[in-house]
Amino acid sequence: MEAGVDRQLEDAEDSRARLRWGPFAKIYRENDTSAFKKRKVVKSDGSVDCVVLRPEFRQRHRQLEREPSVRRSLC
Repeated sequence: MEAGVDRQLEDAEDSRARLRWGPFAKIYRENDTSAFKKRKVVKSDGSVDCVVLRPEFRQRHRQLEREPSVRRSLC
């Protein structure tokens, strides 16, 4: 799966250069993490929910919320 992530990073770098953006501030890598595979999680009230666990993706969104000046993001 890492080869797929590397290819995506190459594509993002090509897009960044074509758009004449500066260098990426941070690259969030999620090797071996599915964007679709759901896991059962027991919530604090005891109920069970199915969620997608993507910690790097969530961290990126938290950064975008904290820093509204950051407007460019390639997925």
